[in-house]
Amino acid sequence: AGVTWRNVLSLHEAEWLTHHCLGEWVMFPAAGYIAMAVEAMCQVAGLQLENSPGVELRDLKFVKALDMDIEKKPSVEIFPEMRPMAISSVTNSDTWWKFSVVSIDGNSRATLHMNAAVRLADSPRISRNIRLDRSKMQQDAVRVWYDRFLQVGLNWGPRFAVLEEIFRDRARTAPIAASTTHLQRGDKFGHYIAHPISVDAMLQTSFIV
Repeated sequence: AGVTWRNVLSLHEAEWLTHHCLGEWVMFPAAGYIAMAVEAMCQVAGLQLENSPGVELRDLKFVKALDMDIEKKPSVEIFPEMRPMAISSVTNSDTWWKFSVVSIDGNSRATLHMNAAVRLADSPRISRNIRLDRSKMQQDAVRVWYDRFLQVGLNWGPRFAVLEEIFRDRARTAPIAASTTHLQRGDKFGHYIAHPISVDAMLQTSFIV
């Protein structure tokens, strides 16, 4: 059997979301869906976040952006859902779940925003496979990159402009980059393995070329 939650997402309660904008519109961050999936997996498994061995996500699909506006559209009704993942027409997986997030507007129209496969990790330890040679990288000014992001419409306010150091390939021959940021774990509305702002900072690094 599946599990569905109902939540009213409000910019007045989660003010930090107003700092994640595409142009003038607030866009619910991809990292927010990841945080929902992690929380949903822990709830289905009956675990507190701090007791979780970790959560594995695969096949993330961001189907349609969830836009908001502090004056015109300050709140949205959303329905995160977890269902056992089918592995055949008659059998479900013992470990994998299908996670999705749907919003319902004032006209009762449903919009799918994201779905993914999710399960508890087999081990609390994840090996680090990326090794960067910092001697071949140069450090760039953080402000320069946030100015570049703004020029293409990625309008991150102070709550999301959290990269502290940025490094990229000095020779410009390798598509690699690295950054540092402070790991945030929660606020007055909730606790996370990693706050969506910290996860978003990792995603921001992918734009550095």
